[in-house]
Amino acid sequence: MRLNPALFMRYWLPVLIWLGVIAVLSTDVASQANTSGTLRSVLASLAPIVPLRVEASVGIDEVIGGVRQVGHLLEYGVLGFLLWRALQGTTRLATSSILAITVAVALSVSLGDEYHQSTTPARTASGLDVLTDTVGAGAAVLIAAWVGRSRSRGEGA
Repeated sequence: MRLNPALFMRYWLPVLIWLGVIAVLSTDVASQANTSGTLRSVLASLAPIVPLRVEASVGIDEVIGGVRQVGHLLEYGVLGFLLWRALQGTTRLATSSILAITVAVALSVSLGDEYHQSTTPARTASGLDVLTDTVGAGAAVLIAAWVGRSRSRGEGA
């Protein structure tokens, strides 16, 4: 299948833009040192609304670490969804192939991201981040495929 400009703009440009967002988030802009203060403020403002009970053995730094991991899941979940959408819209690949490609791309991007962070003074590399990123992308594809399958069954009924 030949990719015309309209298909590129609709399906692949969002993937490229999101890869740019990931690259920016890999810099010291999104380092723990630069985001912890904001996360602390947000958690403090939510405390009266959402009772945040933190056990004595778990401190605010661990809560912030958990929030950051959820951020990784969402960041790469968006990448996974965008890749699924682009591959679904521009190829005739089976869902299993799309899942495999998406996981491979997410793993590659995540490894590159963590390598970059290992060379950035305000950042550190983390194997847990690579795992979380890859799981986020894979889960997004599975959810998108499941929703797509459910919709197509509903339309045929």
